[in-house]
Amino acid sequence: MGWDKELKDYRYYLKLEKKLSDNTVRAYLHDLSQIADYMEREFSIAEPELVTAGQIEMFLSHLYDTGVEKATQARVLSGIKSFFNYLMLNDRIEALPTEFIDAPKIGRKLPDVLSFDEVNAIIGSVDLSNRFGHRNKAMLETLYSCGLRGLGPDTKIGGAGMVMAIAGAAVLTQIQGIVSDRIGSIGTAYWVPAAAFAVIVYYSIFICKEERVS
Repeated sequence: MGWDKELKDYRYYLKLEKKLSDNTVRAYLHDLSQIADYMEREFSIAEPELVTAGQIEMFLSHLYDTGVEKATQARVLSGIKSFFNYLMLNDRIEALPTEFIDAPKIGRKLPDVLSFDEVNAIIGSVDLSNRFGHRNKAMLETLYSCGLRGLGPDTKIGGAGMVMAIAGAAVLTQIQGIVSDRIGSIGTAYWVPAAAFAVIVYYSIFICKEERVS
């Protein structure tokens, strides 16, 4: 079955079964029309069922050579994979030529950061006359000083740990004060943060060790 017929059927599939918007359907078909034109022009392949993995990779190389950005290449490949999945779902092909083709890696741009003066303005805006003013200022200073750039794949874990450490310190301080007032001994109240540090030590020694071993 030729490209035109397959793409026409695929269009109905996207609209009626996948229920995609008209703009999304047009984008899919535009990308697929490119590979259809390329296959007919370069290999005289008039039926998508005859396309091989190597030919798809050559088409992607063609996109790269013509200056198409990696994000666009990844989008086109996603549409191609969806199309061939559709062909396999309808018993047009027996194997997926796109199964082992990976999308190009897309680098991430570093986000815009606040300037030194902007950070100082934020910290300076904290109302120290408020009962939580000094705590809030300390939290902001800690957030600024503990920059997360450079952690790579551990950025989310580092961010979570930093936030929890700040929140935990704020909560434990309140609990320690309550314990000290109730018992009347500041020395005994130090068992509150000591217990928290014990949990951290346990996690560091045992849990992390198990994760590394596994």
